[in-house]
Amino acid sequence: MLNGHVIGLDLSCSLLKGTIHPNSSLFQLHHLQTLNLAYNNFSTSSIPHNIGRLTNLRNLNLSYSYFDGKIPTEISYLSNLVSLDLTPPYKLKLGFNALLKGVLPKIHPSSTLLELDISYTGISGELPHSIGTLSSLNILYFHGCDFSGHIPNSIGNLTQIRELILSDNRFAGHIPSTISKLKHLTHLVLESNSFSGEIPDVFSNLQELRYLDLYSNSFIGSFPSTILNVIHLQYLDLSSNSLSGSLPSNANMFPKLTELDLSYNSLNGTIPSWVFSLPLLTSLSLQNNQFSGLADELKKNPTLEDLFLSNNQLSGSFPQSLANLTNLFTLDISSNNITGDAGINITFPSLEKVFLSSCELRDFPHFLRNVKTLMVLDISNNKIRGQIRNWFSGMREFFPLPNSLEMLKLSGNDLLKGVFPKIHPSNTLLELDLSSTSISGELPDSVGTLSSLNILDLYACQFSGFIPDSIGNLTQIRELWFSGNRFTGHIPYTISKLKHLTHLYLSDNSFGGAIPHVFSNLQELVELDLSNNNFTGPCPSSILSLTSLQYLDLSHNSLNGTIHSWGSLPSCICNLSSLRILDLSRNNFSNSIPNCLHIMAKLTVLDLRSNNFSGSLPLLCTQSTSLTTIVLNGNQFEGSVPASLHNCVGLKVLDLGNNAINDTFPARLGTLEELQVLILKSNKFHGPISSWQKFCFPRLRIFDLSHNAFNGSLPADFFRNFKAMTKNGTDKGYITYMETAVFRSFLESKISTIMIAIDLSSNHFEGVIPKTLKDLSSLWLLNLSHNNLKGDIPLELGHLNMLEALDLSWNRLTGMIPQELTAMNFLEFLNLSQNHLVGRIPHGSHFNTFENDSYGGNLDLCGPPLSKQCGTSDRSHVPQSLEEEAEEDESYFLRGFTWE
Repeated sequence: MLNGHVIGLDLSCSLLKGTIHPNSSLFQLHHLQTLNLAYNNFSTSSIPHNIGRLTNLRNLNLSYSYFDGKIPTEISYLSNLVSLDLTPPYKLKLGFNALLKGVLPKIHPSSTLLELDISYTGISGELPHSIGTLSSLNILYFHGCDFSGHIPNSIGNLTQIRELILSDNRFAGHIPSTISKLKHLTHLVLESNSFSGEIPDVFSNLQELRYLDLYSNSFIGSFPSTILNVIHLQYLDLSSNSLSGSLPSNANMFPKLTELDLSYNSLNGTIPSWVFSLPLLTSLSLQNNQFSGLADELKKNPTLEDLFLSNNQLSGSFPQSLANLTNLFTLDISSNNITGDAGINITFPSLEKVFLSSCELRDFPHFLRNVKTLMVLDISNNKIRGQIRNWFSGMREFFPLPNSLEMLKLSGNDLLKGVFPKIHPSNTLLELDLSSTSISGELPDSVGTLSSLNILDLYACQFSGFIPDSIGNLTQIRELWFSGNRFTGHIPYTISKLKHLTHLYLSDNSFGGAIPHVFSNLQELVELDLSNNNFTGPCPSSILSLTSLQYLDLSHNSLNGTIHSWGSLPSCICNLSSLRILDLSRNNFSNSIPNCLHIMAKLTVLDLRSNNFSGSLPLLCTQSTSLTTIVLNGNQFEGSVPASLHNCVGLKVLDLGNNAINDTFPARLGTLEELQVLILKSNKFHGPISSWQKFCFPRLRIFDLSHNAFNGSLPADFFRNFKAMTKNGTDKGYITYMETAVFRSFLESKISTIMIAIDLSSNHFEGVIPKTLKDLSSLWLLNLSHNNLKGDIPLELGHLNMLEALDLSWNRLTGMIPQELTAMNFLEFLNLSQNHLVGRIPHGSHFNTFENDSYGGNLDLCGPPLSKQCGTSDRSHVPQSLEEEAEEDESYFLRGFTWE
């Protein structure tokens, strides 16, 4: 009946934004039954409290509206609601969406609400017991919220529920037994929570259940056999839990199951035959368990298409029983102890993807010889041997690739050798990986016939000769990995045709001459590594025009500037606005560093060591604070440490060693909370060590001030601030400097992998050794040699039970060697020579391994290993003065502290 009342209002996709005013005329529409505000932008507004005045609302859609704040309790007054959707955008991961938050308010009973969806919000807290009062609810979607605690037992009151989606929250505890009352349930999704204990026997009554997902929880115990009675189940995922034991040996259930995923558990024993014989099963995932075998006989199954058995404990010959799986498309048996299939007659007429990596294969699998449908073949990291060209019987000249093949991975078979054969043309092959094999000889010209290739990986083979010009025909290539071979000559000019190239790795070869101007067209290039070659001359300007470049490594060559500024590093390098890692170390660059480096906003690693740079240190971190690693060791820099370095708040490694810097101790660097490595060795630093009271190097692990002119005493409070050097310090374990998840080749340790070290040797420090060093109980190396330290060796140093090297030589130390030092059970190197020590050398199981050189120049020491017996004295000896010292062997510390 027409009465003039507004009962429906659809304002979705209306570009509305801002705030809904509490007195909006919207709330005067008391007869409104349907309100749709979806797909607008109310990012500065919360859901208005007056929404509760629209008591006749049956359908309310606020999804994708960017509402902020808490859900108002007044929304529970809408007792006639049939549908409520509060879902915000799916692009939550991008971090720019405003989240609804707070605790879900107490829910008023409703016999009309059929669907409730608040997925992808920030609503948190426990699910209220009142959820069970929504007695007519069919669909409950709470995916991707922040709920925690237990699911209330009242969930069993939702007897009309069909779909219960509580995934991706923080629910804990057990699955409530009351779920067994939900007899109409078709979808139960509890994945990605923290449920624990055994999976309860709650499924026998759920005979309408089609979809059960318990992935990624903490369930333990055996496979829940009651699930076998759910005859309508189509999808079952119990993966990524801690289930153990064997699977039931006999089962004739699951007549409608199409997907079964039990991967990433600890299931063991033999995989029973019924698992492979389910009549409608298309996908079976059993990888990452502890299965040791398969049933000897399997029924024919024409439906199973994808089989995943990787990372188990299968051993012996290829399982012949798999031959009855006649319709397999994907077969993954990687990371097992499969040895081969010699003498076994197996045919998979539809096979498209085969993964047999990291097994024990010694020969090319025979069953693959006649597969015409193969698209992906991965037999990497095996023990395959012999000549590559002899794999395929009757084919001596060409390397035949199936017409359908898209990916071929043979890497990690270091016994695979021979000259790479000629290649038949292919317009389907997308990836070819021969890395870490012994394939040798020249790269054939026919490689250019792989016209669709995206990735070519020849890393760490034994290729030699020139790269053929035909490489320029690979116009679809994105990644070229040629590092670690014996290629010679020049980079071919035809590489300039590879406009889609993103990764070019030519490092560790014997390329020579000038780097050609071939890079201008490669505007999609992200990573370029030409390190460890014999390149000479200038750095080509074409490289410096690559605005997408993130990683540039030209180290270990003989480069010396640009054509326009011979020897110098050109200022146009600062145009590489996307650059994150720049390594120009071990070249012949000279003159000053361009002043513009500070504008490279994304630069995280700067390594210019071992060049001939001079002038002042560059001003860094004046505009950007992204730098984590600065290595300028081994140049001719002068002047002082720039104050701008104090702005590098993310800095982890600072190496200024082996220059001519003339400054006092840069105490303000102690405010850099992330700094782990500080190397100032072999400069002209002078004056005492002072501390800047804020933070004071709390994460420092390597501290090297050696070979300078520092003086004064070693302040006791200074070392007390080195929190990371104590047992209670954070980040235990080896450090990987200059690390990045983006660039695989830069994961090598370019400075050191020593855990914790202090080297203050060859300065003019005086006074006593501070007892506070005892608190640095994670210290591995301590070198205080070649100073003017006096007094006794503190017995507290015996608390440094992780110490491997201790050098206190060439000081003015007196008194006896403390017996407590014998408690340092890991000590491999000890040098106490050239001091004024007296008395008997302590004995201890590990201490007894040190020889005379550890104690030389202390003529009042006695006892083994010295020949002098205790009780005699020669007071005529005076230790050699520091000015008259001969060069002594510091081999241990040079071996330990591996930076230059």
